[in-house]
Amino acid sequence: MTHTPADQHTPTPAELREQIEHTRNELGVQDLADRADAKTRAQQIADQLRDQALAKAG
Repeated sequence: MTHTPADQHTPTPAELREQIEHTRNELGVQDLADRADAKTRAQQIADQLRDQALAKAG
């Protein structure tokens, strides 16, 4: 059993939904989804490595 001190506020479902939405906006959910997508992430890494190689060669 979890004990909650009397002075600690338990958020309502509406408050929790608002916090979740705020967190999603802060984190940039699309950015996270792109990072989780292996194909997209591999392409980003390949692009970075290509750019680095071109910079060194140039």
